[in-house]
Amino acid sequence: MCGKRPAHRHGKWVLGAPLHPPRTAPNNGETFLGIGTVIRGIDQAMNDLPPLMRDQRRIDAEHLRLLAIFHWVMAGLALVGLGFLALHWLFMHSMFDNPAMWKGQPGGPPPKEFFAVFKWIYVFFGSCIVLTAAANGLSARLIQQRRGRVVSLVVAAINCMGLPFGTVLGVFTFMVLLRDSVAELY
Repeated sequence: MCGKRPAHRHGKWVLGAPLHPPRTAPNNGETFLGIGTVIRGIDQAMNDLPPLMRDQRRIDAEHLRLLAIFHWVMAGLALVGLGFLALHWLFMHSMFDNPAMWKGQPGGPPPKEFFAVFKWIYVFFGSCIVLTAAANGLSARLIQQRRGRVVSLVVAAINCMGLPFGTVLGVFTFMVLLRDSVAELY
């Protein structure tokens, strides 16, 4: 390519034009360009390109849609956790109330009050799980309707206590809902 440069022929760039062409166009209609003309042409072409713009409304709508989905998923996971808690209670109840399990043990079964305390612990954690599931379901619905932004932020703060998925969901909820462009949608 040494000694040659692109030339413009019928709307296309042609490689192989002489380095020092005559100032007039040849008989076949080719136009030879000087280096200044090429630079000005490239600069003009770059300025004519539309700027690469992101449509923030579209991005915000997609992020809110994903947040709503993940809040529904978190509510479902909380209900699955409630199922595991119920299975644990069933296992513990059958173990403590089965006299055959305690035959041959020197102390016998633990007192009934011991399991009564555990019942209240199960009720407390079960209530927490149900409330978390309900709060995530409510937050998902409110995000879909673009209402109740503060409620969703409170639910995000509560979710931050649930490691690891709740923390990730809570942080991303804060990141999205605290954007000025998202606040305008509510």
